[in-house]
Amino acid sequence: RINDSTVSVTVNVTRELENPLKCNVLARSPSNMGIRNVHCLFFTVGYPPEKPDNLSCIVLQSGKGLSPIMTCFWNPGERDPILNTTYTLLVETIVNREKYRAAARRDRGSVVFRVYPMFTVLNISVEVENPLGKVRSDAVILDSEDIVKTDPRRMWKWSLRSGFPHL
Repeated sequence: RINDSTVSVTVNVTRELENPLKCNVLARSPSNMGIRNVHCLFFTVGYPPEKPDNLSCIVLQSGKGLSPIMTCFWNPGERDPILNTTYTLLVETIVNREKYRAAARRDRGSVVFRVYPMFTVLNISVEVENPLGKVRSDAVILDSEDIVKTDPRRMWKWSLRSGFPHL
């Protein structure tokens, strides 16, 4: 209590806190009928989202072609936002302006293309939102063929032939 009309409360924000916090202002009833609630405040505790960084993506070979799935990874930040937070992976092909949005986890997400867009430039970012704010990572501009990881080469047949020179 600071004075008759002001009180100071310090709350350590942790995941164990019950949301919302409730603060009641109580007063004695003039008719001496006891204490009554004259005002109540609800507080939602948590942190605004941090800006994701270190965004990278990969597309794997699938058989003789490419998978239509691009998976991206990022650093979501060090602090747990505590509040319900949504992560969305955003991808736009620069040439034909196709846009893709996919719900993601805290540190990764995947976009499924109809057909993987080879020989084009991709604009990739992550959007994070909770009740205390919304933030978007810096966009990463990548050539689509630069993030493809092909299968290792396979040796289909190996044989020794007589008369082959020895080194």
